[in-house]
Amino acid sequence: MSPPQPTIHDHTDNPSSLLSALQAHLPYSIPLYNRIRHPRKTPNASILSTISPSTPADAVPRCWAACYFDRSTRPETEMWIFSPGEMDEHYQRNDKNEDPQFCATCRQSILGLFAHLRTLPLPPALPASVPGSTMASQYLTHLPHPSVLTLGTCHKRIISLLNDHNMVRSDFPGREAELKKYIFRLSDLPSESLLTLPDGLRWGQVRDVDMAMVQSRNEIPRTAKTLLSLPSTSVHEETSGNIVAWAFLGLDGSLTSLHTEDEWRGRGIAKAVSARLFREHSDEMAVDTAGNAWGHADVYLGNEGSEAMCRRLGGRDMWRHFWVRVDLERALQG
Repeated sequence: MSPPQPTIHDHTDNPSSLLSALQAHLPYSIPLYNRIRHPRKTPNASILSTISPSTPADAVPRCWAACYFDRSTRPETEMWIFSPGEMDEHYQRNDKNEDPQFCATCRQSILGLFAHLRTLPLPPALPASVPGSTMASQYLTHLPHPSVLTLGTCHKRIISLLNDHNMVRSDFPGREAELKKYIFRLSDLPSESLLTLPDGLRWGQVRDVDMAMVQSRNEIPRTAKTLLSLPSTSVHEETSGNIVAWAFLGLDGSLTSLHTEDEWRGRGIAKAVSARLFREHSDEMAVDTAGNAWGHADVYLGNEGSEAMCRRLGGRDMWRHFWVRVDLERALQG
């Protein structure tokens, strides 16, 4: 017998009970947990879950799903989703090498969320200016299709479920661009006393005057308004003030847009920038019920340099995920 169809509850005005449920699943729930907590929200944002807002913390069901959803931010990420069914700990199995069949109740919760999203009106997109690089243009091919949205940092188990229901499109980046999720615990980061800059450089933050440079190096389209709203750490030449390296904490708290100019690479600057960014904004990191503060980063498979840097920061490779285009017209209940 199939699980009953879920009721979708709106947590937009008061997400505190949902945040408690997500906190209990850190660090696995970190992208959605952080996105809900981030102050940058438009009037079109919705926070939805199969958990009722009145559910006490000790009565949260074992199987559920939740999402942050905002179509007005396209072409940037429009949706984050989490369900306990994506976690290994959700399953009991004898063969650790065999991936279990996706939990039927979590499956129904996820599909119910997407069926509900299909009924919501499409708001106008916010004004945006995006980089004009070839790769950035590939991120924009879905825009003429109003039913297609960008789903970000989504666990491969949920992607497989959506793909089984013919909802995942082949648009770039798609299922061919698999990423590793690296998780960092604040207490494992290198000591700040060990993170020094080469002579002639100084610390700073990304400024409006740096935006042209930053956007020209960023292959993923993000508006200047979005980038300037994010916590950042940057490195500048002392004499000219020119920016030579930078990183941001994304809307979901991830280490994002990390870049070092070619002539300054190989000197440990990326590691120093990343560790300093996490430490300077430790109060914005996700803290679990045991008091551990967590950060995270996304690394494309095969990017050995970024993987090595994450490991030097004490990061752990935890799971696989994707950024994909999902067609809501194909979202059916059940």
